[in-house]
Amino acid sequence: MPRFCSISASRALILFLLCLAVPLRATAQTASVSLAWEAPTTNADGTPLTDLAGYRVYYGSASGVYEQTKDVGNVTTFPVTGLMSATLYFFVATAYDTSNNESAFSNEVSITTPPSQPPSDTLPPAAVNTMRISSTTTTTTDVQIAP
Repeated sequence: MPRFCSISASRALILFLLCLAVPLRATAQTASVSLAWEAPTTNADGTPLTDLAGYRVYYGSASGVYEQTKDVGNVTTFPVTGLMSATLYFFVATAYDTSNNESAFSNEVSITTPPSQPPSDTLPPAAVNTMRISSTTTTTTDVQIAP
């Protein structure tokens, strides 16, 4: 497939994790990560890039082997959801133009998603032990003094 974006050290698509993997739902065994990258400004031949159409994110559970692809449109951040908890993932991105020419892969980044969260606390506390009651009595006496 044709390649159009130059990948240089200073202008490469820099893919990084914005946040630590965050559980998608407290009771689900899935996680999500947020990816971000720098947009290319030139074509592979060094000419100005004037027809950037979007990006694709590729990921999988082995380095260089990407089982999943997401066309994320023309944005430079993207949340990847539905990842398995406690699993190592590898991510790369590509840019493509209006003719669907796609760049080479960006640098690869990886993360191990955190283990799933324990279910929400649904147990009540134990019963209150040794309840005591005490009482104090105040007595008021009216005293009349004779003149």
